[in-house]
Amino acid sequence: MSDITNLELEIGEKFPIALKEFLFLAGKDCPTISGNSINEGIETLNYRIRMFEENTEESNISLEGKVFLLTELNQHIFDFVYLHKGDNPIVYEVVFWEDGDFDLKIRGKSITAYIDYEIGLKIKSNE
Repeated sequence: MSDITNLELEIGEKFPIALKEFLFLAGKDCPTISGNSINEGIETLNYRIRMFEENTEESNISLEGKVFLLTELNQHIFDFVYLHKGDNPIVYEVVFWEDGDFDLKIRGKSITAYIDYEIGLKIKSNE
């Protein structure tokens, strides 16, 4: 069984095709699944998802289903996708502020567009 299949089983949700492709290419370098093994990576991801869920509860955000975190910064900024929203779902960013407020916006019309945009930023910053 592949690491991605194990991750799907652990989370209890089938992943969109674009997310599987992203995880296949990113491998253990995926920002939210860092670790020396898939089990260590799952522990890291589960910890970050718990932080995300705690923040959403404190800010009264209603989630529309299970999410996968693409990035996390300082436990307050998260880029995520809903796992049940098609093969190439919209990427959202949520910023949780200390006063309990939050900002939620679309970061990419799809996982593919999000990744293309992020790669483009990296290329420009290295020019």
